[in-house]
Amino acid sequence: MLYKLLRASPLLLGLSPLALLASPAPLEEIVVTGALQPRTLEELPTAITVFTQADLEARGQSHLEGLLAESPNVNAANGGGRARFFQMRGIGERGQFSEPLNPSVGLILDGVDLSGAGGAAQLFDLKAVNLFRGPQPGRYGANALAGLMVLESTAPPAPGARRSGTLTVEGGNLGTHGLAGAFGTRLSDRLGVRVAAFDRQSDGWMRNQALGKDDTGNYNERGARLRLAYAFAPAWDLDLSLSRLELDNGYDGFTFDNGRRSLADTPGQDALDSTLGSLRLTRADLPGGLRATLLIAGSEGHSDYGYDEDWTFEGFHPDGYSSEDRYRRDRQTTTAELRLQQLKGDRPWTLGLYQHRRTVDLLRDYTFAPGPFTSQFETERRALYGELGQRLAGPWRFEGGLRLEQRRDRYDDSAAVRFRPQETLLGGRAALLFDGSGGWTAYLALSRGYKAGGFNSDGTLSEDLRSFRSEGLWNGEIGLRSRNADGTLAGALTLFWMQREDQQISTSIVRVRGDGSAEFIDFTGNAAEGRNYGLEAEGRWQATDGLSLQGTLGLLATRFDRYENGAGDTLTGRDQAHAPRYQFSFQARQALPGNSTLEITALGRDGFYWSDSHDARARSLYRLNAQLALPLGPATLALYGRNLTDERYGTRGFGGFGNDPRNGYATGEYLQLGAPREVGARLSLTW
Repeated sequence: MLYKLLRASPLLLGLSPLALLASPAPLEEIVVTGALQPRTLEELPTAITVFTQADLEARGQSHLEGLLAESPNVNAANGGGRARFFQMRGIGERGQFSEPLNPSVGLILDGVDLSGAGGAAQLFDLKAVNLFRGPQPGRYGANALAGLMVLESTAPPAPGARRSGTLTVEGGNLGTHGLAGAFGTRLSDRLGVRVAAFDRQSDGWMRNQALGKDDTGNYNERGARLRLAYAFAPAWDLDLSLSRLELDNGYDGFTFDNGRRSLADTPGQDALDSTLGSLRLTRADLPGGLRATLLIAGSEGHSDYGYDEDWTFEGFHPDGYSSEDRYRRDRQTTTAELRLQQLKGDRPWTLGLYQHRRTVDLLRDYTFAPGPFTSQFETERRALYGELGQRLAGPWRFEGGLRLEQRRDRYDDSAAVRFRPQETLLGGRAALLFDGSGGWTAYLALSRGYKAGGFNSDGTLSEDLRSFRSEGLWNGEIGLRSRNADGTLAGALTLFWMQREDQQISTSIVRVRGDGSAEFIDFTGNAAEGRNYGLEAEGRWQATDGLSLQGTLGLLATRFDRYENGAGDTLTGRDQAHAPRYQFSFQARQALPGNSTLEITALGRDGFYWSDSHDARARSLYRLNAQLALPLGPATLALYGRNLTDERYGTRGFGGFGNDPRNGYATGEYLQLGAPREVGARLSLTW
């Protein structure tokens, strides 16, 4: 069906040979500001997907998880109300319980480090989302082994610009309704301000039969942001961003029959209250044309994550058990960064100092524990980094950089587990670029990424499973970026190869309790080596003034070299978890009479292993989304549909254990299901 749809889509959208003879307007030039130096998309020697403000408004997604299928070789793991953990090129965490976590994929919003807290990646009033694939040692270091996600909110109007605002009302099936608004203005020639807020609710798609409710997997999300831009001297600029998020989401995800009818009598929650802030001070005209930037950022938040471990109610079966597991964390993060740059001439360079501190206090209440479990985890990172560009002979250029990072961790818990590890880590990147005539650039790049080692805190683990080593990663890329002369066609092609050393692997062991129920113990260990390699392609084409096409393709091959998981299974040669072998997206946007617009998006990915602990697999998945935008004077009415064919798919999966007392706790495979068909409407007023 999908093949026929893609084959027929040009005809459905009115694409004819006569239409192709027209001279359409050029594509928007995309400037990437999430890198150390602002660059056009075609100039960057790295694999990146950029969603502009127009893209985000057209998608209408509320959370970052809704965009990932349109970026090659990017995946996510739920295990809660929202996807909190991300994978790039098959590398990344899939969950967190009591153990401390060092993320492999970094997440930054307006300079605030949100790595490991992906639920906060709400997409309200953003200017851009930048998804950098592959190690980013210069930009972020230890928490960007696999890649980096940089979210940028919309800034206040520039001097001389008019005030602007937007108001959006949304409603749809599954009890979905929401309200969002933003307003920006200049209070003076020097001061600009923008405020934004949203409130979105949905019942979700679980029907809890034990409680007679249909909102135990609900979304209840709200937030607000203030941005100030102040030029207090001719060459001094101050940018202030303050945000508040309140996410009170339910979590009722698993059933015995992998359906959408829950039997849990104590459904869980996946809540987050967080305050974020950043202050960026820039001086642009230092002697020698230098530019200095000071960034101070931080966040403070409380998360509450829990679930009904037995998935049913007391008295369901004589052999049943009752258990709840709940994790409450108080998390504080502060970063300070001082950057000195020369951005002009044939030898641009950046030199920076970075300091990061994070504290996480955990309180765990678990039915089978002798009492509450508490832990305190503190990590400090200090880094010196630099990047240098050099114009070589003719069309050749060189770019390179290094980052030296020192890390200190401190961990204590109520089970008398205590760790004080320290490490010094080194990473870097070198790229050789060729600027061809006609708007294309080719590059060859080699980068070295790293991820700190760590420790497993579960008190029942044996001593030899307590700690694990740091991981190193060599990443080689050959890339081509191109934009034709009239700017109507742009694309990128990347071939990459990654060699992982002391690969950190999340696995688990299962132990049987006295009542016959199973206990999962998650822990992280090291495999000897792993390999990840593949291809990533992206393209945009303004075929006519009314028709634009874009698509992505990711091909990925992964394997373990000499690895045995916690259950004693040898996984040598097997694919790594959460690493689909292919992933694609295709989108067509057609202007219709009366300034209306029809947009059709097809998404697909291969199946993959849910975990490295068992053989349960996700199935291949194909989805179809559509949106029709109708102008109504100063407003626009958007009618949307997602997963129009109502595909049934999982967002998290487990296998190799049993939880159903009716079959004697025989082992099986269990899924947390993703959203069914969603339809709705958004009315947006912009001025």
